[in-house]
Order: sequence, then C-alpha cells, then structure tokens
Amino acid sequence: MGLSLRRACLPLIILAVPGAAHAQAGDTAVAKFNECASIQDDAQRLACFDRVTREVRANAAATTAREAKSKADQAQRERDDFGLNVLQQEQKRPEEAKTKINELNVRVAAARRVGAGYYAIMLEDGAVWQTQELDPYFRPPERGDTVRIRKGMMGGFLLDVGKQASVRVRRLS
Repeated sequence: MGLSLRRACLPLIILAVPGAAHAQAGDTAVAKFNECASIQDDAQRLACFDRVTREVRANAAATTAREAKSKADQAQRERDDFGLNVLQQEQKRPEEAKTKINELNVRVAAARRVGAGYYAIMLEDGAVWQTQELDPYFRPPERGDTVRIRKGMMGGFLLDVGKQASVRVRRLS
C-alpha cells in the first residue's frame, strides 16, 4: 500500500474508533496514527494501528466509566438532598458550600419597567433578572451601574443598587 493511500485512509481509521476525539486529545491520537502511517513494513504498521486503536478505545471506556460514576454520584446526592432546604444542604456538605459563589458584582446593560412597579434588569453578561417586590421607593439602576446580586435565605436572591434597600429578584435567563 502506498504512502498516499495510507494517509487517505487515516481519517477513516480515526472515525472508526468510537470516542477517539472525546477520550484522548485529538492531536495526540492523530499524531500516534500519523506515526503508524509512516511505518513502511505492513505487519509493523498494522501492529502499530492496532496498538493505538486499543489505547484510544481503553481511554474512551475509562472516560465513559468516569462520566457514568459522576452522574450516578450526582443522582445519589440529589436523592439524599430531596426535601432539605438550602441551609440544611450546606450544613450537610460544608466543603461544597465554601466553593459556591454567594454574590456577584456586575454591570448593568439595560433596565426597563415590566408591569406595575416591576423591573427587568439585563446584565452585561447577558443574564436577565426581574424584581419580585413592589417598592415605590426603588430606583432602577442605569446602564453602566454596578449592582450586587447575592444569595438570600431559603434560596432566594437579593439585588443591591447603590445605597438603596435590597430588593428580591429572580433570574429569568
């Protein structure tokens, strides 16, 4: 088999290996297959392709097993937490509570009134939050203002605009 024919078959070999691009860095797998393709002796080249294919499949199987275990662990955690409020969940796993984000300081892209006294606030990162309280004294932020959104009790969120009192908000998108 000529060198050009072997190189033409290389993409087909890579596609034939399930999960090759996912299991291993694509560049590493391609480099190994290219090394095999450069071998002149047919038997050695075939042995090289077989070895690399086994490695890629083994890596794909290991990755799939890790992902399945992670999903199973997450499902078990959700079953264990069912019915617990946020405070109870954080007390149960304090190490996870330390790594969670409790507040954001972000700039406002736009704010507009939606309904009688409610406001939709779009942030520069694309998130949209809506006020949940009717506060006649609330002044919505202006474009470019920095606001703070922080976790409240029982899983709610509070919006702080300047020195105004906090207002309950929920995320729309």
